[in-house]
Amino acid sequence: MEKDNIIAIDLAKSVFQVCKVSPRGKIIYNREVSIKRLKELLVKETKSLVAMEACATAHYWARYAERAGHQVKVINARIVKGFQTKQKTDKNDAIAIATAAPLEHIQSIRIHSVEEQAMQSTERARNFSAYSCDCSE
Repeated sequence: MEKDNIIAIDLAKSVFQVCKVSPRGKIIYNREVSIKRLKELLVKETKSLVAMEACATAHYWARYAERAGHQVKVINARIVKGFQTKQKTDKNDAIAIATAAPLEHIQSIRIHSVEEQAMQSTERARNFSAYSCDCSE
């Protein structure tokens, strides 16, 4: 992990903030990319540590990065917040993710398979409908 670049991704709906950091901690770039460009970047980049905050789409992107040959670390958003040094912006969030990622004591969240995510969404839908049911009839 120490000799690889770090690619930190602040996930969003259509435009992602990607921060690439060298093994020595120097920011190579920190820019916005589209979905298509992010997929291309992950495929073309040399083996790196790809890090992102845990969110709804993190498992999809983590699986994608793993298939492209990268090591992946999905970090709890509460942990990343502790590494922010400036106001909350996409650029600063990506830097905070890049700062937290190489640290050994920062645990990665287990990446769910497509099947696990499907079961989880089904379970949540069942629980939601059970609580929102109007049973007064």
